[in-house]
Amino acid sequence: MRLPPRSVALSSLLSAMTVVLILAPASAFAGKPSCGNGTLDKKEKCDGAALGGQTCQSRGYESGTLACSASCNFDESGCVSAPTAACGNNVVDGFEECDGSSDSACPGKCSANCACPASSPTGQLEVHMVDVGQGDGIVVISPDGFVMVVDAGTNTRAQIIDDYLASIGIFGIDYTVVSHMDSDHVGGLDGIITRHGEAVACFDHGGSKTTNEYQEYITAVGARRVGVSAGDTIDMGPQMQVQVMHSHMGSSNENDNSVVLRLDFGANSVLLGGDCEEACEQSFIPGNVQIYKVHHHGSKTSSTAPFLDTMQPYTALISAGPANQYGHPHQETLDALAARNVSVFGTYAVGNIAVVSNGASYTVNTTPVCTEGQTRVCGDSDIGACQKGTTGCDGGMWSTMCSGEVSPATEICDNGIDEDCDGVADNGCGATGTSIVIAQVAYDTPGTDSIEEFVELFNPTGAAIDVSGWQLADGAGTWNIPAGTTIAAGAWLTIGRNAAGFEALYGKQPDLSTMSLSLNNGGDQLLLRDSVGATIDFVAWEGFAEGWTVTATTGNSIERIDYNGDSSSAWQVKSPASPYGGGGTTEPPPPPPADNCGDGICGEGEDCLSCAADCIGRTGGKPANRFCCGNGVCETVGESASTCSADCG
Repeated sequence: MRLPPRSVALSSLLSAMTVVLILAPASAFAGKPSCGNGTLDKKEKCDGAALGGQTCQSRGYESGTLACSASCNFDESGCVSAPTAACGNNVVDGFEECDGSSDSACPGKCSANCACPASSPTGQLEVHMVDVGQGDGIVVISPDGFVMVVDAGTNTRAQIIDDYLASIGIFGIDYTVVSHMDSDHVGGLDGIITRHGEAVACFDHGGSKTTNEYQEYITAVGARRVGVSAGDTIDMGPQMQVQVMHSHMGSSNENDNSVVLRLDFGANSVLLGGDCEEACEQSFIPGNVQIYKVHHHGSKTSSTAPFLDTMQPYTALISAGPANQYGHPHQETLDALAARNVSVFGTYAVGNIAVVSNGASYTVNTTPVCTEGQTRVCGDSDIGACQKGTTGCDGGMWSTMCSGEVSPATEICDNGIDEDCDGVADNGCGATGTSIVIAQVAYDTPGTDSIEEFVELFNPTGAAIDVSGWQLADGAGTWNIPAGTTIAAGAWLTIGRNAAGFEALYGKQPDLSTMSLSLNNGGDQLLLRDSVGATIDFVAWEGFAEGWTVTATTGNSIERIDYNGDSSSAWQVKSPASPYGGGGTTEPPPPPPADNCGDGICGEGEDCLSCAADCIGRTGGKPANRFCCGNGVCETVGESASTCSADCG
């Protein structure tokens, strides 16, 4: 076979190459950045009119027109700076409440961010993870009384945050923080910021995102927006330090741009980090942390092994919706936490989560949490507390198994516990019991609410209790119980708004008649606080707080039927409304709920083994029913390998 001459073959090859060279540019170079083509691509910040959703306002200016330079960088020369606050110049301006020496609004308490504390100082750090479903919503209250909202779920969840704030007696905030611009974090903040004009500063990572939620946030925040970087601090008073550990890292993955905050109060520390994933976690050193807000709702893309090993947390908090579409928290994350003996609390399982620290130790939903090697004297609900005296820390939770002798404690009324170790619970009660409850609320009367409404408190303990200086608070205001007021054992305190109006409708005088609360008919709440401001009881109606559906029509009232219950199911409608007390009379209270397993109430004859559905996790007046050893489930609260090897071994 003869081959064609080499020159002919080469000519054919060159002809084919010519075709390739002609066709190649149309596809091979289409994706390369070309500054000036009006298309935002690759690493360009902008290109002509393509600004990637950025505006002067999103970049911290008050107004103006943002442009793009010939080198495809932002040209901010047309932007106008806001003529507002200059925090630190000793002049109160803009949104400032105070500024340095100009602190007449809160003498000696003005923060470096020019805010006055929105609440009274308690000397405790509180971190509340609010159940906003699939998203994050966190409230931080510093020991010095500063209040900060970190994320607020989606657009539909902002009211839940406000309702929760009111339920714990907080009606103002100092700061907001948005960890990043995903809708399940930033979505509800515009509503929070709009309703809380007193908020001085709104911190975020300084970046942007082309979404409606981001634009709504930017519109609401205005000149209060403050971009933060790693190393910045937020002043929430001298007792606690708040440091920004990480902020926008220029990632195309918005999760990795999350603002991460570290809170330090005494020996306790908390890490709050939005949806920070692996690249974010690798970019900073968190240090040892006791309480870890698990990144990205417990996703397996976060909480990497090196990160967890560096922190060595004792307690993990996870915010995620029940049965959510993402499968959060992922089993890989739960396994990683379990392997490190970290106690896990999730909103998907228990709803709202409250961490309270005194600087040395802390509780999660009132359960003490500890560090390995610590010991403490056995408490009320510990197994064998009357015979054995100390217990240790097991996986970040106090073991309920006691060892060593213990001295009997003073009996506490009506909690079902034998503190004095004489074999009988609740006997010999002195005047130390404080189990006063809100027992009846008549908020929608048949005539004029302002003269016919009333509230009744009940003392279910075995001793009289002095309630002088205690306080009732609804969504609009507060009312103080007068000095010299005592509620006898088993008696009512009937509080009306007007003596004449009360007597005309109910035929007798109230015990007190100057209550000035509004008790809104369309939905409200009522808190009972003791003389030092601690919340003793809470009730809400007509959906004012999430889960509180109890509703009374005109002429009726709502009354408590379960004195250990803390939800809407502990209340019923009383028809018609009528006071049990007042006029020097005392009628018996309504009977306790029947032992109907499955009704959501842990009845007098039920316990965690006979009715796990009603009694698991309900400490109320029955601390012994906190968990169910032997049911095959290792409960997050109350069980561990040492306390129940059958479930957790």
